[in-house]
Amino acid sequence: MRRTAFISGGGTGIGLAVAKALADDGTDITLFGRRRAPLEQAAAQITAAGGVARWYQADLCRPAEVESAASAALAACGGTLDLLVNNAGLTGTGHPWGLASIAENWQTQWRANVLPPVLLTEAVRRHLRRPGGRVVTISSYGAFLPGNAPYSSAKAALHTWMYSLAAELGGKQITVNTVAPGFVDGTDNEAAAHIGEAAHRSLVDATLLRRAGRPQDVAAAVRWLGSADACHVTGQILHVNGGAVLSRG
Repeated sequence: MRRTAFISGGGTGIGLAVAKALADDGTDITLFGRRRAPLEQAAAQITAAGGVARWYQADLCRPAEVESAASAALAACGGTLDLLVNNAGLTGTGHPWGLASIAENWQTQWRANVLPPVLLTEAVRRHLRRPGGRVVTISSYGAFLPGNAPYSSAKAALHTWMYSLAAELGGKQITVNTVAPGFVDGTDNEAAAHIGEAAHRSLVDATLLRRAGRPQDVAAAVRWLGSADACHVTGQILHVNGGAVLSRG
């Protein structure tokens, strides 16, 4: 029986790299996202390479759209889900002035970065394979660094949510983990062309490996956490940042 994976934000960047890596393993892929064109293109690439891919356009901040898309996707894959990858999110920028603008910025960041993984997970959790289901959420090394407080705090919230979810699902032998990427080239939000050469160099210099991350680096971590090899790993944050943030246990 072929494995099934749902990936939010799967049309570009990290999400697309994850989708391709899993499809290469023979997993049936379902993509979710707000924009039709990237989803269509991503599914076409996977299909052209011999994989199986479906896509559903939905704003994952809206409960009704999440419920509709998740129900259709579950019906299409037979009602059992092996792996959920929560990747959809938004990188925050700017420093607004005035309380109204500040409030809007905080609400936007929390709505875009917390609601999609929570809502999509709740929509499908009863259908995760038992035993053996996997939930992997993409956060950010920004949750461990000062600056950009609305974005960083939203990503940090995913970690505490992950701890609770891991405790709730552990008895069913479903693992729940988080991958925290560092600076990654080749994404919609952080492509070098969008941040400038000086900022790019600063981010690269902050790593111990002296290179930017690649979407494939993050995909490899997700691929492992979603596999049987990681069956005794749950409630963990896996850092993929080239040493820009050091994990100290």
